[in-house]
Amino acid sequence: MWNSISDCGKQLTINDKVRERDGDGFKVYKITEVEYDQYKLTLLEKNDTAVQEEVTIVLTCEKIRAYGFEVE
Repeated sequence: MWNSISDCGKQLTINDKVRERDGDGFKVYKITEVEYDQYKLTLLEKNDTAVQEEVTIVLTCEKIRAYGFEVE
């Protein structure tokens, strides 16, 4: 079950999966590193299809909430 993120410090840890709405589908990321308020996310799948190329992004909690990410 996916839940909206309201408190990153309490809801997010390393190895958690988070997803972002991407048009009609979703992008699913794994949290690979946490440093203070910086979360390093690695893309695992897009629209239920595993990605071949590694894509990593770093976001603050504010951006994670602003983009409407959900945690599994």
